[in-house]
Amino acid sequence: MSRQDVLVTGPMQPLVPPPPAAVPGSIRWLGLLCAAYVAGVHLGICEDTYTHAAYLGASFVAGALVLVIGASIATGGRRFGRRAARLTWICDAIVMAAALVAFVLSRTSGLPSYHPGDWPAIQLIAMVAEVTYLALTVAALRRLAD
Repeated sequence: MSRQDVLVTGPMQPLVPPPPAAVPGSIRWLGLLCAAYVAGVHLGICEDTYTHAAYLGASFVAGALVLVIGASIATGGRRFGRRAARLTWICDAIVMAAALVAFVLSRTSGLPSYHPGDWPAIQLIAMVAEVTYLALTVAALRRLAD
């Protein structure tokens, strides 16, 4: 076999360039930022919440894990494929919607063993991040459907 028969590429370069990402980087990175903020807020208050309602504190930790893992995969774009991207956007949107509904319910009608009456600013900002993530999910899923 001669040197001419061997395909030579630069170091660490693929033979075929990857296809462009279906979801623009701005949507993916803003989604990651929203998910990281919401996960951070929930992890920050999970211990105090756990003392009042253990099920709620545990759900904060579980939700934060799902958000961080899902947003990381969704941000990876084409590395994981369209099916994985769709699934992670949907899973994270479900977690965001559940957190949003649970927060509003806890402040209005109350949840079992948990009836705070305050509306902390950090959690109101998290609500904005949750709604933003839901809007980004719609935009991402439209692009992934093509």
